[in-house]
Amino acid sequence: MLSPAERSQFLPQLLLLLMIAIWGASFSATKVALDAGIPALALIAIRFWIAVICLLPILDRTRPYLGLGSSWLKGAATGLALLFGYWFQTHGMKETTSSVGGFMTGLIVLIVAVGARVFFNERMSRKYITGLLTGCVGLLVLCYGATANETGKNSLSGILLQVGSSSCFAAHVLLVSRFSPRGNEIAFCWWQLTAVAIGATIAATAAGFDLQDLIAATPNTWLAIGYLGLLCTALGITVQSTMQPRVPPSRVAILLATQPAFAVIAGVIIMGDSLGALEWVGGTIIAASVLIANRR
Repeated sequence: MLSPAERSQFLPQLLLLLMIAIWGASFSATKVALDAGIPALALIAIRFWIAVICLLPILDRTRPYLGLGSSWLKGAATGLALLFGYWFQTHGMKETTSSVGGFMTGLIVLIVAVGARVFFNERMSRKYITGLLTGCVGLLVLCYGATANETGKNSLSGILLQVGSSSCFAAHVLLVSRFSPRGNEIAFCWWQLTAVAIGATIAATAAGFDLQDLIAATPNTWLAIGYLGLLCTALGITVQSTMQPRVPPSRVAILLATQPAFAVIAGVIIMGDSLGALEWVGGTIIAASVLIANRR
């Protein structure tokens, strides 16, 4: 039987896990859009403007100035970490496969756990430490197997960009846990999305983005953009900002450890990524690390 505390965390953890599965498939959707010629910065701007528009109808209309005014600074600061995370990730996807991009998100697990201990003084039990160390071994095996199996498809610079992306996303997870205001999560989320949309738009414009490239996009490309904007960004960041503060950061880290597995499944089905024996072994080890850390 679950304790009352565990029952109160079950639904938030389940919703976070569902969103992590959706985020796992986002690597394949991003790859589809990039392969169609959409510039990385423009893709980030488009998906986040879609999310900003989607959240407008559900902002608290009874206290718009109080809701938005009290959370803009923390929301914008948290959004800055998100902007750099997606910037590094999307540029890195040009030089890595969707599967390897998903593998590298496993680093978030380690960085969040360490950050929770350093900044929040959260106690880490022996089973969590064992699970995190096991996940680290699985991640190393996965990355080694990926570069060995797909030589030429995964460059060192691309992998380093993915490492930088994971670091920024880990910072975002910690900032959400720290700053997300109870009862005003939607406004806090809206400012995050707006900060990313504005920042990416400015950068894309400076890089010389041509709107004609977007207008001429194929239906499949728009389907990928819609998936990224509606599900991965609007719904995903809202669920994260609302549910994550109800879950301890170390448990969030363990849930994030499943994202590489979802990314691999989507990469194989959608992009036809090929996986070697070492990659499957590494993925199995990461899955085992989740079970170890969450065993009763």
